[in-house]
Parts: sequence; C-alpha cells; structure tokens
Amino acid sequence: MASERNDDDEKARPLLWDGNNPSAGHGGSNIDSLRSKFNLYSNSSKEVDVSISAGALMVGKIRYDVKDIVGATTTKNGFVVHSYPKAAGGCCSSGGARSYKSIRLFCRDSNKSQMWVTSICRFARDLPPGSNPPGVRKMLCYVNPFSGTGSAPQMMERAKPMFQHAGIEPTIIETKKANQVREDIAKLNLEEWDGVIIVSGDGLVVEYINGIMDRKDWESAIARPFGVIPGGSGNGLVHSFNHVAEEAIDEISSIFHILKGKTHRLDLLSYEISGGAQSSSSSSSSSSPSSP
Repeated sequence: MASERNDDDEKARPLLWDGNNPSAGHGGSNIDSLRSKFNLYSNSSKEVDVSISAGALMVGKIRYDVKDIVGATTTKNGFVVHSYPKAAGGCCSSGGARSYKSIRLFCRDSNKSQMWVTSICRFARDLPPGSNPPGVRKMLCYVNPFSGTGSAPQMMERAKPMFQHAGIEPTIIETKKANQVREDIAKLNLEEWDGVIIVSGDGLVVEYINGIMDRKDWESAIARPFGVIPGGSGNGLVHSFNHVAEEAIDEISSIFHILKGKTHRLDLLSYEISGGAQSSSSSSSSSSPSSP
C-alpha cells in the first residue's frame, strides 16, 4: 500500500542549501555601501580605492562579485576576503568549477578592519544594514566513512578551512551503523544547531529525512536547513541539486551552497509498504528552480 503526503503549506517542505534563492535577503538598493582606501602590500605606502555594495567588491579597477564571497576574517595587519569564483567556461548553464581566491588588504587601524570584515560578512550573507554581525553558525555534520570509495572523512577535512572562511563551526559525527542518523535526528534537540550537513551518498540523506518525519514536531523540524557534500558513489541527489542551482557537479560547489546559507525547498514524498514500514524521499524541481 502506498500513500503520498502532499502538503500545500510551504513550511512542510524540507529546506536545502543550494545557493539559488533570489527572493531571499534584501538585495540592491536596501543594502548600504562602503568606500575607503587600503594597501595592497604590507610594506607599501601606496593606497588603492576599495568599495563594496550589494553587487561587487571593487579593489581599484578589479571587480569581485559579492555572490562569490562567503566571508572575511581579520589579520594582525588588515583582513582577508574569502571568495570562490567560478572558472570561465564549463558545460551547459552551470559554468566552470569553483575554486578559492583570497583578497588581502592591509590597514594599521584594527577597528577599521573589523568594521569592514563585519560589513563584508553581511553582504556575503545578504543581511540588512544595521543588523547584528553574522555570528558563528553551528552545524551538526554526519560523515559516512563507508559510503562510496570511503573518502567522506577526507572530504570533511578539506571542508574545514572553507567552513572557517564563512564562520561555520562543525560538530562532526562519523556514522558507525545503518539508521544511526535516523535514530539521532528523531530525538535530538535540533534547536542547538543552525543546520545539518551530510557527507555521504543518497542513503544518508533519506535517513535524515526519515528521522525528521519520525518526530512529533516534524512540521517545525523540517524547516531546519540541511546540506549535502557528495561522498557516495552515484550522488544522484547532489547532481540534481547542483543542476537546479546551475552549479558544477563537484565537491567545492556543493560546500559553497552551505557557506552562502541560501535555501531552496524540496518536494517530499512519504509512502508506506505492507507491514507498516515508512520511507521518505526528496527531489528538487527542475521546472522552476528559483521558486521555493
């Protein structure tokens, strides 16, 4: 016997980080801008004009798109902006793969540097002017060392510096048995976390959603966003997610979605088979990728 849950309420659909929600945030004219002068080299007295708005960080005549920036951090003599631009070219509409680029600016005034770091982080997260500085985001990360080629733990190690760039603090749990994630998620206090990250193949994603649906408070719990780093063999769900977000199908692009913090709602199908066993699966809609 099969039954389908088809709730019209948008809140009853799981939230995935996929970086493709243009309706989120505040955008263009509602965000302030900054302009100042900084040094490009620590031992140089020559300054360059630097400005940032909702669209771009301009360093002299060089443009860096804010949509590629995930955050900034202070240094002892200035600050560093963390960006993951796409390479030129690439197949279809996704463009090329993303790679890390740091933008270093030097300043002797630590207060000025901190003000710019706070503002850049606001722009990167599409937060309004005057809002509280973006805080550390606490993420619960499930890593499946048995999925695919067994490379999920190495993927998590490579992701750690990226998380630091965006102010994410991960708590990492390596799974040891089947249904561990489902059992955990069904009983955890999810209010302790800003989201859940799954480093595995499709199976652990289904476990996570089943755990959510096992909860009495599933209607509110399902609004907790989650992200997937492809650590399985086929990674069909990540292929679908990244295609909808017009991103390359690779590890860094998947992590980038999580760093930016924008979400996209997924369709959820729940069914029961004879004997009472219940399962859930998710899929993203390629027909209208930008709508929630």
